[in-house]
Amino acid sequence: MNTSILAAMLAVIGYSCLNVGQAGQKIGLSMKEKQPLRGWLAWVFATTATAVSFVLVFIAISIGSLAVVGAMAGTGLVSLTVFSGLVLKERIRLITVVAIIVVVCAAAVIALFDQEQDSSLSVGWLYVILGGGVTAYCAGILLAPSARGVFIGGFSGFLGAYSQLFQRLSTDDVDLTSGALDFIATVATNPITLIWVGLSLASMVVVQFAYRHATAIRIVPVFTANFILIPVIGAVVVFGERLQFAQWIAIAAMIAGAVVLSLPAAPRLNGVSE
Repeated sequence: MNTSILAAMLAVIGYSCLNVGQAGQKIGLSMKEKQPLRGWLAWVFATTATAVSFVLVFIAISIGSLAVVGAMAGTGLVSLTVFSGLVLKERIRLITVVAIIVVVCAAAVIALFDQEQDSSLSVGWLYVILGGGVTAYCAGILLAPSARGVFIGGFSGFLGAYSQLFQRLSTDDVDLTSGALDFIATVATNPITLIWVGLSLASMVVVQFAYRHATAIRIVPVFTANFILIPVIGAVVVFGERLQFAQWIAIAAMIAGAVVLSLPAAPRLNGVSE
C-alpha cells in the first residue's frame, strides 16, 4: 500500500478515536453521577481511545506527509457525527449529511493526489511561525474582549495543531522498522518530545478557558480550522512539502465541511453541544 494512503488512513482512524473518545469522556463524567461504575468505565475506555489516537497520528506523521495527516483532522468530526447519530440518537440534518460527503471526498482527494517528495527543513520558520501565532492570538485576546472566547479557542487549536510540526521534526530520528521498544525509547529520549507534549498539554488547558468566555458554537469552528490549516502551512513553509492544486481545493472543502459539522444541531469537539 502507498505510504501516503496508509498515513492518511491512520490519521483518519486516529482523529476519529480522538473526537469520539473526547465525547465519550464527557458522557462518562455525566453518567458517573447516577451510575459511578459504568461512568468511570466509560471514561477510562474513552480516555484509552484518545491515547491510542495520539499513537496513530504520530505514526502517520512519521511515515507520511505532515500536510496530508494534518488535513485529515476534519474527518474526526465525521466520525463524531455518525457516533452521535447512531449511539446518542441525535438528529442529523441534510446539510450535515452533505458536509460528511464533502469531508470524506476531500480526504480521498488529499490522500490520492499526494506524491512522494523530498522535504527541506527550515528550522527558523518553525519558530517564527510559532512566535507569530502566539503573538497574534495573545493580542486578539487582550485587544478584543467581545471575541475573547473565540481567540482563546483558536489559540488552543493553534497550539495543539502546532505540536504536530514538532512531532514531524522528531520523527527524523525514528525508525519504525527497529521495533516498538526502540521506537518508544527514541521518542522518550528526544528533547523535542518535551516541546510537542508541552504544546499539546497547553492546548488542553487553554481550551477550558475558552469555554468560560464563549459557547462551543463559536469556539469549535475556529479550533477545527486551526487544526486542519496550521499543519498544512507548516508542512509547506517549514518542511518544504508541495501540494497540488486539487489538494488545496480539497483542504478548503475540508475546512468548510468541518465548520458545518460544528454548527448547531451537529456534534461538537469534546462532545460539547449547545
